[in-house]
Amino acid sequence: MTGDNSRVATYVGEKFGLSKVIAEVLPHEKSNNVKDLKRGGKKDTVIGNGINDAPAFAEADLGIAIGAGTEVAIETADVVLVNSNPVDILTIIKLSKASRRK
Repeated sequence: MTGDNSRVATYVGEKFGLSKVIAEVLPHEKSNNVKDLKRGGKKDTVIGNGINDAPAFAEADLGIAIGAGTEVAIETADVVLVNSNPVDILTIIKLSKASRRK
């Protein structure tokens, strides 16, 4: 889910192997979309860097903040990418899967 346009969102979604991408979302719509996903029994992860992401972080099963983001985003998220590199999300996924296997 992103405020970015559909073309950018689709490109990033494909790179990360995401099954669903929601684009052109306004800040106030983010937490409502997370609530809708949860009502449908879905697990969700929200990744962001701004003050407009904090309400969605609070609703999400997992919130991941980009370390160079706003203080409120960093404080609200469950995980902070200290290096501010979104590629580190793939490392988080791999570590999580390995932890579950253990």
